[in-house]
Amino acid sequence: MLTSTIFTLALWTISVPLIGSTIIPLLCKLRRKVIEYFSIIIATLSLVSSISLVALIIKSGINLPLSIIMGSEVWSFSIFIDQVTLVMLLIVPVISFLVVFYSLGYMRDDEDYVRYYSFLLLFIGGMLGLILVGNLLYLYLFWEVVGLTSCILIAHWYHKPEASKAGIKAFVVTRIGDTFLLVSIALFYLKFGSLNFADLQSRIALAYQVSPIITSRLLTILLSIAFVGAIGKSAQFPLHVWLPDAMEGPTTVSALIHAATMVKAGVYLVARFETLLFYSHVAPNSTLTFFKFVAFIGGFTSLIAASMAIVAIDIKRVLAYSTISQLGLMFLGLGLGGAVGLEEALKAGTFHMLSHAYFKALLFLSAGVVIHALGTRDMRLMGGLSKRLPITCIAMSVGALSLMGLPPFSGFFSKEELLHVASTAFIMRWGSVFLTSASILTAFYSLRLIYLTFFAPPSEYVRKHHIEHEELVMIAPLIILSVLCLVAPLLMQFVWEGFRITVEIHNTVKGLIILLIGAGSAYLVYFREMIPRERLLRTRPIMIVNDILFNGYYIDALYERVLLRVLASLPSYIAYIIDEAITLFTDVISVRLLASLPTYIANIIDESIEFLNNALVSLFVYLSESIRNIHVGNLKYYITSASIGLLIILIILLARVIA
Repeated sequence: MLTSTIFTLALWTISVPLIGSTIIPLLCKLRRKVIEYFSIIIATLSLVSSISLVALIIKSGINLPLSIIMGSEVWSFSIFIDQVTLVMLLIVPVISFLVVFYSLGYMRDDEDYVRYYSFLLLFIGGMLGLILVGNLLYLYLFWEVVGLTSCILIAHWYHKPEASKAGIKAFVVTRIGDTFLLVSIALFYLKFGSLNFADLQSRIALAYQVSPIITSRLLTILLSIAFVGAIGKSAQFPLHVWLPDAMEGPTTVSALIHAATMVKAGVYLVARFETLLFYSHVAPNSTLTFFKFVAFIGGFTSLIAASMAIVAIDIKRVLAYSTISQLGLMFLGLGLGGAVGLEEALKAGTFHMLSHAYFKALLFLSAGVVIHALGTRDMRLMGGLSKRLPITCIAMSVGALSLMGLPPFSGFFSKEELLHVASTAFIMRWGSVFLTSASILTAFYSLRLIYLTFFAPPSEYVRKHHIEHEELVMIAPLIILSVLCLVAPLLMQFVWEGFRITVEIHNTVKGLIILLIGAGSAYLVYFREMIPRERLLRTRPIMIVNDILFNGYYIDALYERVLLRVLASLPSYIAYIIDEAITLFTDVISVRLLASLPTYIANIIDESIEFLNNALVSLFVYLSESIRNIHVGNLKYYITSASIGLLIILIILLARVIA
């Protein structure tokens, strides 16, 4: 009975936004308010069912993981719930509800609101399905739903060339990773004969017991291939180039993508595969290559993305680079599981994912208020907004301080967990270097963002621009998210049994030193202006570094000018090869064949006629020889032959008369 209720609630959680997305287009003839309130009702129902599901599982004390399978075929629908799922259920529906509510103000003047709300609910339903299904086949189905709808929402204002290009770019780049994930799923089925998580656990455990070395090598290959899918979805190097351009979409979409859905899907995928190893009792050091791959990509991405954020001037692009960097830290934490144990790594990685969801949603929605008020994303045109947008200033400061890792905000505690894991991963000491370097840069660009937006001298653009009061419909989500930035550690303890916040003195001191170096440098450069920025930027080495960072290490240019040209010319080159092959066939083979064919046929006919003539001559010679042998000119021979012939005729006639 309990499992039936859980299954019903999970199915309801997935179905409500999916069904709602199909109903909204049918309401297009009704008033705008009807569609907006209907979207709020759908998001609320999804949130209530998600929280009810979490509360029911915690209250019942049911053993996790819980797998409920409907059928026994490979395509059987199933629900899989464990602690990672519960953490995601505290992220996706909560952020989704706040974003839909916030949209009432931010998207008030948008004419394509029917399409916006329809795809927004489909986006939410796809992500909820992704985290609740217990079958790799359905996981991939919802994975594609999330990917497609995110690209459509990024290009929501498709009349702007930048937005249309950004949507196409996101679609093309993420297709690369999705292909690898599909290949991995197919190989899982070919090797283990099932796609259900519960079945895979038992079959992997059995294979590992029988042949641990071969199974470990196979799992390393399969998981590494699947990780490329996560690289694409979560915008990690080298497939990170789509996410900064995705800022051309509405800020509400950016908040949803960065905090709760699209980019979190890749982190969830890696966490899900790690739980597959954990529940199958596969020793993490037996697949250490996979974990090193995850940790290195995550650490390296976190560092280069944070370095690009310190020079960006677009407020949303700063937050986009920040997301890429923080996702890299999550992957770093999960990857260190090969050295410190899967459970510790999963706790650290998912805790930072929960913490990041709240403060990054807060930062994006706060940025949305600023953009909505000023009509620009350029931080050089901002400044002096702390008095004009006071609540937004406080809320964004809370988000930035949490991002920097200042106590008592959730970012401090989640980074403490990452520091703890990194400090104990002795075989991956470079992970601590990546974490430390990225954290210093994070503190720098976070304080820089707050200064340029709110505390810098107001620009001429701000002085001339009339800023209206902050709307309640847009401010209320900021207040809620600010509170969540404080209580996130308590929520983590609530859903993850045995989770304890560990605050170690040496890690705390290290974290505060990191914060002091990064934030202190930004304070001296921007607030105190002890280091003149203009003079610094005019020096040749700094100018070169600034250009490299501002242009994203020219990775985008490399892709567009080299790879895209190669790919664009590839069809022409293939067509040229085919054309040359056809020309070779027609000009060399066919011409020679057709030219020699009449001669060949003539030779065959000539030889046939000659053979026939020879045969006739031989026949007549034989007949003439036979006749000549009969007519020898001997009279006795002729009389004897005639008598014998006459006698034969008489015998025949006599026989007929008697008969």
